[in-house]
Amino acid sequence: MWLELDIRRQLQAAGQQFQLHAVLRCTQPNVVLFGPSGAGKSLTLKAVAGLLRPDAGVIRMHGQALFDAAAGINLSPQRRRIGYMFQDYALFPHLTVRQNVGFGLQQGLLNPPRGRRIDAVEQWLQAFRIDHLGDLLPAQISGGQRQRTALARALVTKPQALLLDEPFAALDHALRAHLRQELETVLDQTGIPLLLISHDPEDVDMFGQQVVHLADGRVQV
Repeated sequence: MWLELDIRRQLQAAGQQFQLHAVLRCTQPNVVLFGPSGAGKSLTLKAVAGLLRPDAGVIRMHGQALFDAAAGINLSPQRRRIGYMFQDYALFPHLTVRQNVGFGLQQGLLNPPRGRRIDAVEQWLQAFRIDHLGDLLPAQISGGQRQRTALARALVTKPQALLLDEPFAALDHALRAHLRQELETVLDQTGIPLLLISHDPEDVDMFGQQVVHLADGRVQV
């Protein structure tokens, strides 16, 4: 079991309340968190990544406590060593493709220098066949190329897990199929476990070694 969590979080916005109570045991390398919009999938992913603090509960990855409310443990996102890809990719518009990929390796607040070449960055640019785009800005490349850039950025730090939030939703059907295959190849080569959010049955078919259905903030059994 590479990921185990049992968390609660209550949120309120515009007079509406939402209660998340997610219980998850990831026993297979590739796990799909499946369900409708508003089910709490992204909240769960953000809690695992350290971007959302639960009100109560515990999150363990590979046996290590990332969060434990009772014990006062809440590791920072950096210390969790997780590759996280947002649904909108969240690339920095003022940084080149190469700088975006290298950002996770940069210590401190400074951006990676434009002319700098880092072996790990170049490796992932080549792996996703975007090395020829390294000096371009996100606005100058296609949606599929931006997705590859975001994936490379998530993987360059050698994460202990990869969390993807609807990674193919903004792409056309043919490109989705192609990039699913590319991602599957990378996962097979690296052995990095995957937790993927989707409401697309094709993602479930491709990556759903274990499928967890979330609705109304709870896992459905």
